[in-house]
Amino acid sequence: MKNMTPMGRMMFAQESSRVTARLTQLMSWMLFHKGVAMGEIKAQDAIKETCGLLEENICLEDSKKHSQYLPHQLCELLSKSHNLYHRIVRIDRMMRERE
Repeated sequence: MKNMTPMGRMMFAQESSRVTARLTQLMSWMLFHKGVAMGEIKAQDAIKETCGLLEENICLEDSKKHSQYLPHQLCELLSKSHNLYHRIVRIDRMMRERE
């Protein structure tokens, strides 16, 4: 980070926060659905709960436009977390359509 420009440091902080938001949302979603699968949360109650993914506009934004400012490892992590988040969004939508 020492060699990064001010813009690079700002993008690094922003995109690191985006990865954290994605992973936090995904863990919350998965734990909720694990609770349903394990019988800790009744299916009827789960339908009523609003445990969908939040902050989709933030988490689904693709970070490739900032990649010139970011270290390669962070770009890879951003890409992988984006792809995972996108897959879970599709699964969540399919599950909600069945309900």
